[in-house]
Amino acid sequence: MLDRLNRNLMKKLIASSLLLLASLPATAQTQPEPLTPSVTDTGLTDEQTAKLLEQITRIQKEFAKTKKEVVANALAVFQKGAASDADAQELFIACWRVINIDRKPALTREEQEERDKGTWRDKALAELGGNAAGATVARLQVRLLAVTLQSASKPEADALVASLREVMLAAAAYVQSLAAAANDPGAMRKTAGKKGRDDAAQRIEAEKAKRKGGLARGLRQPVFSTLFAQAYSLGNYLEEPAQWPKTVVDFRTAYEDVILPFYRDFKKTSLAEAWDEYLRAEMIATQATLDAEGLVDWTEKTYKQLYWKKWLDLLKHGISAPTATEELVKVIRDNPTNPNLKTWIANLAEIGAQFGGLKFGEAELEAAKPAP
Repeated sequence: MLDRLNRNLMKKLIASSLLLLASLPATAQTQPEPLTPSVTDTGLTDEQTAKLLEQITRIQKEFAKTKKEVVANALAVFQKGAASDADAQELFIACWRVINIDRKPALTREEQEERDKGTWRDKALAELGGNAAGATVARLQVRLLAVTLQSASKPEADALVASLREVMLAAAAYVQSLAAAANDPGAMRKTAGKKGRDDAAQRIEAEKAKRKGGLARGLRQPVFSTLFAQAYSLGNYLEEPAQWPKTVVDFRTAYEDVILPFYRDFKKTSLAEAWDEYLRAEMIATQATLDAEGLVDWTEKTYKQLYWKKWLDLLKHGISAPTATEELVKVIRDNPTNPNLKTWIANLAEIGAQFGGLKFGEAELEAAKPAP
């Protein structure tokens, strides 16, 4: 009772205080006067200000024109450079010269004489990797850059998605060939040379590590940081698009943010095929970089979750629904200790509630009773 009286008294006190505050004259409440900027703070006359605004407008128009020209020129060059490994290699050498020679004048006569000998070309090739693999990686990078520039001009979605899909398929195929070569004893022995069994074994392992390292350095390099992008100063004219792959093996972004949404909305009949491509690409890239133990852990935690997302996506959109249902139930049955199990059951419970035909408990899957 006492607590109730205290609460009522407190409410009356607060109400009285608010009424008193509202009754005070406006002059009693000191409010800081808003600061109004003075037009004379710049030290410019009206005429000078008008002239400055005119110059800014002109610069903006010139920048827009230059941006359009740079992007168009870069796109044409990148498309040509992506035609073959040889074209990509020549483009890399040309870009290397722009950055390391044209933009950096020789400081001494000796340095200029050294450049005149043409040895800079050997340095460029060495930076590329000095082999066919480096040229292939360069070609893939240039292809993704070309598609990225195409996306900035907002082309037809169908053509853009098809082009991006081609880049991802080419990247996955190349990673697979790289991994196969790294695991081919014959190819490794040929590369490692013949200096005794122990020495050859060490060289084989070193060559495997080298190829894996090349995968990380080249294929996983953001294309906007490549020599190609630097030579055309793309960072000055374009912002990297959001929800767009930054590297040629960024399969997750390419498929989950661009390719799959497109097929989900416009070409549902091809959605399952796109999902299969995505899962296969992720598996290829992971197998090429992880050891056996890491691959087992990735398969359990990541790949099975992607597999689940595929069939759940197909079921939600009415694609191969009977098969999708069977696969989802099978995933739960076969993986009772998977860390994603609770999420999977919740997903199915949601679907079951929507369909009104299945009910799911927290720990097990129960078949729905037949309709009366």
